[in-house]
Parts: sequence; C-alpha cells; structure tokens
Amino acid sequence: MNTADTPTPRQQGEPHAWQWAGWWLFLVALAFAALPTGLSWNYDVVSESSDGSWVLRLQWTSVFALAAWVIYKTAGWAVVYPAAKNPFVWLLLAYCVLTVGWSPEPGAVIKRSFQFFGVLLIGLSVAHLCRHDFVKLLRTGLDGLTVILFLSILAGVFVPDIGRESVVSLAGAWRGILDQKNTLGIVSAVSLFFWLVLQTLAPRRWWVASLSCLVILTCLVMSRSSTSLFLALMSMGLYLSLYRAYIRTPLAIARLVVVVMMVLTVGLTVFFFQHSRLPLWEELIEPFSALFGKSADLTGRTEIWEYMWLEIEKHWAFGLGYGSFWLGPGSPSQELVSHFYWTPNSAHNGYLEVLNELGVAGFGLFVLMLLNHLVNVIRLVRVDRPKFAFHLSLLAVFLLSNATESTALRILLFLQVVLFMSMAMVNQDLWSHDRARTPGELNNG
Repeated sequence: MNTADTPTPRQQGEPHAWQWAGWWLFLVALAFAALPTGLSWNYDVVSESSDGSWVLRLQWTSVFALAAWVIYKTAGWAVVYPAAKNPFVWLLLAYCVLTVGWSPEPGAVIKRSFQFFGVLLIGLSVAHLCRHDFVKLLRTGLDGLTVILFLSILAGVFVPDIGRESVVSLAGAWRGILDQKNTLGIVSAVSLFFWLVLQTLAPRRWWVASLSCLVILTCLVMSRSSTSLFLALMSMGLYLSLYRAYIRTPLAIARLVVVVMMVLTVGLTVFFFQHSRLPLWEELIEPFSALFGKSADLTGRTEIWEYMWLEIEKHWAFGLGYGSFWLGPGSPSQELVSHFYWTPNSAHNGYLEVLNELGVAGFGLFVLMLLNHLVNVIRLVRVDRPKFAFHLSLLAVFLLSNATESTALRILLFLQVVLFMSMAMVNQDLWSHDRARTPGELNNG
C-alpha cells in the first residue's frame, strides 16, 4: 500500500479544538489581509513606511508561527503530499528567493519571500484541519467579513474622515475601515459570493441571511467600485451555472468553447477586412468600460502600463527582484512615479507586476502555477461539484481582477490570500479523495 494512503497517528481524528484553530486561522488571515497594513488608519502615512512596522511583523509572524505549529502537531510530514499537488507554487517561491542574488533591494526580497512561505503554511494548516467541514469554514469567513463590513458602514456614516475617501476625484466613495474604496469593493464582492454559496449549500434563517446580504450590498454600492460589482456578478453567475450538473458531458462544454472561439475569429476577421488592421486595445475595451462608467484608458491605467513596459524591458529575462520595485521615494519606482502629477503605488495590473519583478522566467512559473491549479480544480468536478464551482469562480475573480489591479504575488493582499487558501483546499480535497480509493482504482486512474 502506498505510504501516502497510510494515516499517521497525528492524522487520526484531531480533537475538535484543532478544528477551532483552523477556523480561527482562516478568519484571522482574511481579516488581516482585508484591513489596512499594520492595522493603521493614519492614511497620511504611505503604505511603504507602514509595511515594515512592528505591528505588521507581529500580527503576521504570530499567525505564521501558529500555522507551522499546528501543522507539526496535527499533520507532520504528511502535509507534503497535498502540497505536492501543485509543485509550481514551491518552484515559484524558490525562484522568488533566488532573485535576492541580483535585486537592488535584497531585504525586500527576503521579507516578501518569508510572507509568501508563511501564507502557504496558513493555507496548508487550514485545509488540513477543516477538510471535513467546508460549510463551517466558509460560514466562519463570511461572518468575520460581515463584521468588518458592518464596522465599515458605521465608519462611513459616523466617522467620514476615516470611512470616506478624501481625494477630490473619489469624493463620496466609502472605504470604511479598509485602506481604500477598491479594497472595500473587492471584500464586499467576495463576501457576497460566499453568501451565495452558503445559501445554496446550507441556507440560514431568512432574517439572518437578509441582514448579512444588506450589509454586504450597502458596502458594495457605497464603495462605488464598478470593477468589484462586475466581479461579484460574474462570480455568482459562474457559480450558479456550474454548481449543478446542467451540462453533463465534457463534449457539450467543448462545443460551447468552439462556438465562442469561432464567433471571436469571425469578428476579428470582419474588422480586419474593413479596416486592414486588427483592433486596438482601446477599441476592444471601450464598449465594456462604458458599461461601468469608465474611460477607455481605464482611469489612467494604460498610461502607467506604458511606463511599466519600459521598466520590464530593462530586465525582461529574470526580473528586477521580488518585491523590489514599489518601495517609495528613492526606490527603483521613483523614475516611473516622476512622470505623474499623482503618486501611483502599483502598476494596476498584476501580470505586469510579476513580469517586472520576476521576468519571463518567473512569469512562466507563475502561469504554470495557475494552470496547475486550474487542472486540479477541474479534477475536483468528479469529487465535489459545488466545491469545483466555488474554487473555479474564485480563480476567475483573481484572474480578471489582476487585469486592472495589482494583486498577483502581493502576498498579504486580500485576493492573493484567498487564492492561496483556495489552492490549498483543492489540493487537500484531491489528496483525501485519492487516499480513499482502493489500490486497484489508483492503478487504473
């Protein structure tokens, strides 16, 4: 019998107290990722200066240490097996560490790599401890996020200096007790998605569900984040279309993909014959951006992207160094920032961030990590269809959000933490399923 199928004494029936530890780790990780860096609501201090605060180090290091201790006490070396379901995440982490050799800011590389490893540990421990109660885990996360959103409503109404954006162009938009309106929007979008999933799997009493939904919708609307609204609707629609077997054969899905590709190809061909060229980015994005009240340049983002490409060309093969670019005045980002009358602190595109910091080599590992996760999620459809729909929808949110926001591999940001939690849960479910199969089934599978 395969040693992977033999449970160790630590794996046999963890006490209920360990499950509480898993729920607590999940809740705290989501809360820390959502709340402002270093738990500081002094918005006059730039994020880079608070990024190294003792509060930030204490809050996350303590959670990392607890996750490592929980793994040691409950799983031991057995945690290696589910972790191996996506080897590219560990290769990517190793490459991030390797960039310390050529980074102009080696301290930043070490710090970010440590955070990378720590969040992976949290994901492994949560997935292991809570593998038998997905609904309870999801409910714990939703309850915690709902409390944060409720406090954000109070801040928006009674403490406008904290709860509302002060920038003139964003006047009236709420940020609540989070760092900016977009963060409030994406936390609200994910919370609404969690709410929907729970209502399909284990509905709550109508008044509890209604109050929770009202709090979430209030924050989503008052954040005035059209991107978050789109991601909320997209994730909910995708989940509802997949969590039941409306389409029972892979052939039907393949035909749907072929039809979509044919429509796109015909559209591009017609445009080419009419204009003797392919459409520009602005022409492609304008109809969609107009739906959400944005300009074709996505509120100035395309200008940042042009300068980011110039930075990427300087070190396109191996990158500048992980976490070594946006470090405030005097850092490598200073030259780019000097071109703007305002101070950008990200590229507003996660894929450009990864290319800039890790180069083509690191970006390739990043893509392989996501593709491996996608394959694992698709495999989950035969194990637990609602979980398959849940994790696929979260992956879609992550991929789409990074087209206009920088979340990818900014480890302590909300969506990146959510993705790593999702990845660990999928890997754990697949490994648990493989262990439950007989040796004969494993040989045939």
